[in-house]
Amino acid sequence: MIGQQRIRIGVSSCLLGAEVRFDGRHKRDPFISEVLGRHFEFLPICPEVGAGMGVPREPVNLVRFQDGSIHAVGVENSGLNVTGSIRAYSDCVMPELASLRGYLLKSRSPSCGLRDVPVHAENGRVQIGTGTGLFADSLLSHYPLLPVEQESGLVSPASREHFIERIFAYDRWLALVESRPTLTRLIDFHTRHKLQILSHHQLIYRRLGRLVAETASTVGLDEVLQSYGSQLTIALAHPASRNDQVNVMQHLLGYLKPVLDHDAKQEFLLALDVYKAGKTPLCVPLDLIRHHFSCHPHPFVECQVYLYPEQQESLLRGSI
Repeated sequence: MIGQQRIRIGVSSCLLGAEVRFDGRHKRDPFISEVLGRHFEFLPICPEVGAGMGVPREPVNLVRFQDGSIHAVGVENSGLNVTGSIRAYSDCVMPELASLRGYLLKSRSPSCGLRDVPVHAENGRVQIGTGTGLFADSLLSHYPLLPVEQESGLVSPASREHFIERIFAYDRWLALVESRPTLTRLIDFHTRHKLQILSHHQLIYRRLGRLVAETASTVGLDEVLQSYGSQLTIALAHPASRNDQVNVMQHLLGYLKPVLDHDAKQEFLLALDVYKAGKTPLCVPLDLIRHHFSCHPHPFVECQVYLYPEQQESLLRGSI
């Protein structure tokens, strides 16, 4: 996060308690409005209201026409087609979202749903699959690197922490991209994020290492940045499993082997086994290894955001 400014994220208005649903109600989410609201600045948007649809209003479904196109059509009045209005509003508002570092959408909404919106046959009666809401589809198209989730994807502490981690990583990435970066600064960014990337995706971890070490000297920096940002996004969107986390902490243990005595090593390995078995949260082995590195500092480890995220991120993740 730059300075003391709060990171700005977009949110479906109904999740913050705005009575903008088709039935005049809301879908206020306490975690979003209360917990995240203490740390982030929200940009609330209801695409359907923005598109000129009233409150209350006739509900609409996503319908797949015979030509394969998806439309938002009235549930009761099949002659009501608001596809053009929602898409026009989406196109109009997209430039205003460039400052966002994340977005939270309302699940199953024909405008905002991310992945589970019912899609009906053209007669409107039979559900033939699921898809993405019209506004959400435009958002993903315009900002493919933006961390996006829906409230139904934030039901567990792990999923909440994962989304928060992605937001802060994206904020750091954009801070680099927007600051006229040099190859040296890209290498520094990659160095600081190595273990975080490794915890999410080992293949991309190796791929990004090669990109920075080999490709950057022969390919234009803009092209390298584009490729790096895309791969970084894919890696961090992949949830880190307990096995992945254990792999990273075993890697960290390698830096401590010359200085830790036998009992301390066994204590840490036991903590890893208990965590891997799902009996303790991640913070238990992390706090233990941080303690060891506070006694035995290492320059590479000291700069790792995996172990030492910035204060605001650490506070938020610790409150879940």
